[in-house]
Amino acid sequence: MTSPHGLLKKAKDKSHGSRFKVWFEQAQFDYKATIHSREDSFFEWSCYQAEQAVEKALKALILHGGWYPPRTHKLSVLIGLSNNINKEFRNTKFVFRNLEVFTYISRYPFLVPNEDRAPHEFITQDDSDRCIHESGVIMDIISKLLEIPNDDDYQDVEKIEAIDLQNRINYVKEKIVEEFAPEKIVLYGSYGRGEERLSTLDLLVIGDTDLNYFDRIHKIREVTKGGLPVVQPVMYTAAEFESLEDIDGYVKNALEEGQVLYER
Repeated sequence: MTSPHGLLKKAKDKSHGSRFKVWFEQAQFDYKATIHSREDSFFEWSCYQAEQAVEKALKALILHGGWYPPRTHKLSVLIGLSNNINKEFRNTKFVFRNLEVFTYISRYPFLVPNEDRAPHEFITQDDSDRCIHESGVIMDIISKLLEIPNDDDYQDVEKIEAIDLQNRINYVKEKIVEEFAPEKIVLYGSYGRGEERLSTLDLLVIGDTDLNYFDRIHKIREVTKGGLPVVQPVMYTAAEFESLEDIDGYVKNALEEGQVLYER
């Protein structure tokens, strides 16, 4: 049995009974590793491991609910699926914005504008502490839920119909144009390639702003929140983008495969 959007496959009765424990055991190991990395001043690695711990814990929760976890690393997608699978999880409150932001920038150099240092040189202990805190809160929530039998039926409320997707894209575009008056907005990733599967709206935004890189991302998420798919943005000024274009294959791929949603 497969969920309507094809992202989840029903686990066989005997296969998921204990496997979720293995997923969560690895999540706990990753969480311990993030503490050790923080103590040894590997702050960028600590941020990455904190996200990895939550990713595996969420997949444990999905398997606990009777579904094979999807092959995705995006926390917003996994959290959305977990909300549908487990009503107790859906009723909890937590934040994960630092986990997503620092996981992205901790992996490769030159992703942060005007930052020529390697990630390990500018990601700080405070950044690591915020990621560890967010990870610990979510891990604690999931740990308790895994002790409770889950009788919920999967509710596929996150299936995105074509018309709903286009309405969401139009809404997000209008909000970003209204807030930032950008030069260009490009949709890339799964939806940019026209793939019909649940994912995030990956957006490349180019425009002038006085906000630092992290505040830009948080601001875009703030003005576009409240709908699906969740927005996963990167934003650069024109000068920053020009400097990145020659060195960052990630940006180049976004332009080659993406769809221009707005340009002035």
